[in-house]
Amino acid sequence: MFVRLINKIIYIILVMIIPLVILFSCVNLVAYDLNHYKGLYLKFGISEEIGMENEELIKATTNLLDYLKGNRDSLDFKAVVQNDEVEFFSNRDKLHMIDVKNIFVSISILRSYLFALLLVAIIIITFVKRLRQDIGRLLIFSTILGILPFLLLIFLILMDFNKYFTVFHEIFFDNDLWLLDPKADRLINIFPEKFFAYSALKILIYYFTVMVILFILGFVIKQKSKRESGLL
Repeated sequence: MFVRLINKIIYIILVMIIPLVILFSCVNLVAYDLNHYKGLYLKFGISEEIGMENEELIKATTNLLDYLKGNRDSLDFKAVVQNDEVEFFSNRDKLHMIDVKNIFVSISILRSYLFALLLVAIIIITFVKRLRQDIGRLLIFSTILGILPFLLLIFLILMDFNKYFTVFHEIFFDNDLWLLDPKADRLINIFPEKFFAYSALKILIYYFTVMVILFILGFVIKQKSKRESGLL
């Protein structure tokens, strides 16, 4: 009875953890990819729009990413904008980025803990025959659980991205520092709403790709398990 309960707990933990680890990994993969920023800057003509050389904008973005990664203590630096060397980010930009960095740090810490828990669960599975036999069904349940909420999210975003982009900020930020002024705060000019829309889409594409692969893998494993047990 006790062993069966433990098995169920491990099963449930794995079903819930797998989508979260994949999601957080996809977020980090896109958020820290400098080439992603380069591509969207060119697509939307960001450097021309704010009056900067593209190389200067990439240098500023590198500083920003270093700050998010913890490789830089502050966002105090200057850049050439419209032929003048000025402080690149406003005070409000910098205060908002403190909140953003805290979110990224929290995501990285949570992902590390969940990944460690996932490894422990996998090790346990290798020694528990019942769990090994259910690995196919586990992957199927986990991917379905992980995909359904995001199908709803995509539907809502397609209906009104601006509305749910605002809701996102109201949930994750306990202040109004994210309400930036395009005339005073450069952050909103280099990262307009369409930038976040494309970034979110890229994250979801990565996420769904991995989840579909795991779903197919789970189905194949389940069918193989049925054949070995004589059910097919």
